[in-house]
Amino acid sequence: MRNVRWNRRNTSDNKDLDVFPYFTDLMSNAFMIISFLLLALFQSLELNRKLQSTTPIIIDKKSGNFKFKSGSAELNKDLRQYF
Repeated sequence: MRNVRWNRRNTSDNKDLDVFPYFTDLMSNAFMIISFLLLALFQSLELNRKLQSTTPIIIDKKSGNFKFKSGSAELNKDLRQYF
């Protein structure tokens, strides 16, 4: 009988010292965080590549060709051809 109590106590101590569930939770959370950060990094690199490859739009303000009529948001002929 005394031996049985010792075995019960020994098995309950093993459950207290079992770190495997905590370790798996930690590793799965770390994997999710690293995956999110890598995804954000790749998206920012792709956006940066797209922004670097586009040509800037240069409008000569002095020419007056690229102005809207007062009270209108309609593009004039020069702007339609430009875009």
